[in-house]
Formats: sequence, C-alpha cells, structure tokens
Amino acid sequence: MNDYLQFEAEDFMQDPSFRDWAAGDSTQTSAFWEAWLLAHPEKHDAVLRAKENLEAVWAGFDQLPESERTERINQIKQAQALRSAPEPPVRYLHWGWWSAAAGLVLLLGLGWGLYKTGLDSGPEKPARMSYRQAVGTLAEGKFIEENNPDAQPRRVTLPDGSFITLAARS
Repeated sequence: MNDYLQFEAEDFMQDPSFRDWAAGDSTQTSAFWEAWLLAHPEKHDAVLRAKENLEAVWAGFDQLPESERTERINQIKQAQALRSAPEPPVRYLHWGWWSAAAGLVLLLGLGWGLYKTGLDSGPEKPARMSYRQAVGTLAEGKFIEENNPDAQPRRVTLPDGSFITLAARS
C-alpha cells in the first residue's frame, strides 16, 4: 500500500488508482479517494494540482489527430513492455570449482612429470658400476676384503648395489 501522505502532485499523477479516480473510470476508487481527501485535507492542493495536470494531458491528447494518438499509444505500450519485460537470467560461473579443478590438473601434471623424469624423492640408490669399472678397480688394487667369523651367514652389500651372502666362518 502506498503512503499517500508522503505524495506530491507528481507522485499522485503516477499512481494508477489516482488516475482511475481522476478519469472517473471506477466507483471503487472514487469512494476511496473521496474518503481519503476528507481524512487528509492538508493534501487537497496537491491532489487538485495532480488532477488538473492529468486533465490537461488528456485534453491535449484528445485534440491530436487519430494517427498521432495511435502512434503515441504504441510508444507508451512499448515503453511499458520494456519496463515490465523480465531481465534475462545471469549465469554465474562457479570460479571456486574451476580453480579447484585447475589446481588438481596442475598437481597431477607435476606429479606425472616428476615420476617420468625420475626426480622422485625416494631413497638414494647405490651407483651402478660397469664391468670395466669393476675390473679397473680390481686392477688398481681397490677392493674390499670381507670375512665372516660368526656362526651365522652374513649379508654384504657391494658397491654396485648388489649383495652377497658370506657363509659362516668364511
């Protein structure tokens, strides 16, 4: 419900119920507005100005040629249709989901790349030694001698990463 006590003449002119009463189109609105004016005499001047302005607009409209009246009515209908036309729905992109998916793809790509290049952070593997390096080491006299005085077999890891088991007391 409108707060008509706050209205000025321009506001009354824009109110559909007031326009119906000013045009004399409805007995319901007529009863309401006459009762309202009796209850609020301080708004009598604003209501009178609004009613006179509307009558002047309508009188000027009636004096226009039929073609121009039709054209203005069509313009008014188009303006009302534009005001009442629903706005197209706005599609919001869910940036949170897209950024999470992009981060996941990035992590998977980095993990795959590290796996393929062998840069995983696993335990260090002993350096492999070729046959020529092993023979060269023996020729240079760089070899290790191990013996097992224990009663149990003992496992010994060699420099190339392989291992041997020494028998007990060997």
